[in-house]
Amino acid sequence: MRTIRVHLPLPLQVGATVAVPDDTAHHLCKVLRLGAGDVLHVFNAEDGEYQARLIDASTRSATVACESALAPMPESPLNITLVQALATGDRVDNAIQKVTELGVRAVTLFSAERSQGKLSGARQDKKLAHWQRIAVSATEQCGRCVVPAVEFVRGGLPAPRAPLALLLDPLAEGSLASLPKHQTIELAIGPEGGFSDQELQRAAAMGWTSVRCGPRVLRTETAGPAVIAALQSLRGDWT
Repeated sequence: MRTIRVHLPLPLQVGATVAVPDDTAHHLCKVLRLGAGDVLHVFNAEDGEYQARLIDASTRSATVACESALAPMPESPLNITLVQALATGDRVDNAIQKVTELGVRAVTLFSAERSQGKLSGARQDKKLAHWQRIAVSATEQCGRCVVPAVEFVRGGLPAPRAPLALLLDPLAEGSLASLPKHQTIELAIGPEGGFSDQELQRAAAMGWTSVRCGPRVLRTETAGPAVIAALQSLRGDWT
């Protein structure tokens, strides 16, 4: 029987009784059909993971009791931030889901010159909340306790903050294996159609290092997960 894991952004400890947020209670009791007495795992980034039991359950509210502490899954030694250009359809959804499973610590979204659609006001808040929920769901599924934070920055591709800032470009000469070793990495991915020549020039001036990942041109939603998987294999927790 599969283990049901639930992220609860609340203080957790052995013996604690925690009221589950309404939307989570609805998912547990209405969608998954759990009832009082059923066992599940609850976790957050600060307090770890616990085996818990539903002690009160309805389709609108639920309460869990933390019974015992569990050893949390270790995080990758690589601290990777995906810097992803906005794209159409569910491409950003898919990218966030997969890179969360692959161990990224954060996702920064931005609007590139060739990105379609704009984020502002209520729509921005709604989309960010949607993307954060995708990260939470992927974290619950893959066994991690740390949920990547998802943010949106204005003004195009931001200046890098990590000591190793990589920008994926299928025409670049450098490869992943030839790069210096750093634990903290940012990875920039362009939209459908890629970065413009002007964006590539500005990125280089800001400190981004262009690299390629194999001989094929990858879709925007494929590129981030592919490169992160390669980094985890070369230097992370896939070695």
